[in-house]
Amino acid sequence: MMFNASNANQSFNFILSTLYFHLYTNSKQMKHLTACFGLFLLLISCVEEVDIESARTRKIVVNALLYMEPVQKLSLTYSNALGDYYYDELEEATITLYENGNEAGQYHKTGYSKWELDYTPTAGSQYQLKVEVPGASTIEAYTQMPPNAEVSKAAISNTAYRKHLIQNQAAQPYYIFVMNQEGNEITANPQVEADNTLEMHVGTNHPQVDHFNMQDESMQSLWGSDFSTMEFMAYLRIEADANEESIPFYIEGRLSHCLVFIRTASQEYDRYLKTSLQKMLVYEAFDDDTQWFDENDIYSNIPNGLGIFAAYNDQTIVYNEIEN
Repeated sequence: MMFNASNANQSFNFILSTLYFHLYTNSKQMKHLTACFGLFLLLISCVEEVDIESARTRKIVVNALLYMEPVQKLSLTYSNALGDYYYDELEEATITLYENGNEAGQYHKTGYSKWELDYTPTAGSQYQLKVEVPGASTIEAYTQMPPNAEVSKAAISNTAYRKHLIQNQAAQPYYIFVMNQEGNEITANPQVEADNTLEMHVGTNHPQVDHFNMQDESMQSLWGSDFSTMEFMAYLRIEADANEESIPFYIEGRLSHCLVFIRTASQEYDRYLKTSLQKMLVYEAFDDDTQWFDENDIYSNIPNGLGIFAAYNDQTIVYNEIEN
């Protein structure tokens, strides 16, 4: 199978908005991954073995992540030509969201390629997205809003670099990531601010952590003798087991003043985020010549098109310098 650079360009453009701006409010900026993603987009335009005919085929691109907020957002564009990072929008479309087979509402256009729906999903419900574009085949995609993983602070003394947690229950995979808020006052209703940064070096002793993004270095070699785990790049993916008893564990990193996100993923979001990170890791591996032969695709569940329709459910745990 040939790597389609145009499709990867389109998918990673959405990953930029997903990983940077959709972590909590879907509208905030983060800085540390910009160079990696920019380099990825530069490199894929240099791949020689590209299916040119496929790359020239213009497809409808739908990107929508449901989350537990009162406004749901969606982008609707056409895929672009190879090396072109400007995307034509679709001006006319009927976009309908269904919950458990019943119409929940229709998205309305709010800006260039941007659509919104005033609606708050329900955990456990099944969702269908229906996109009708004049002159094109109807697009239908499906997902389910996952329940929150039950993860909380453990009654164990913490430090600025290690936080103890306990997983009481988790029915499906979830991701842990950290937003550093050094210098900011964390309020009762915390949110990601424009100057917050995604903690790129994290570790854990959780027995069910997925090793797909584990790095070669240990946290100890990176930060010093106070650390004891291996380093993971930005995200800790936890393989959940609904039958598992409570699991005490800790995470490591620069955690003195931060928000720890516990993001439960739908099956579609899990596959999408994991394959997106795997693709990024491939293009970070400068000392690995086999990176140029990587044929892993970024997961999509949009038939006759590109993009993703998925759901996630966030829980936020707050830490500050006073109360660790």
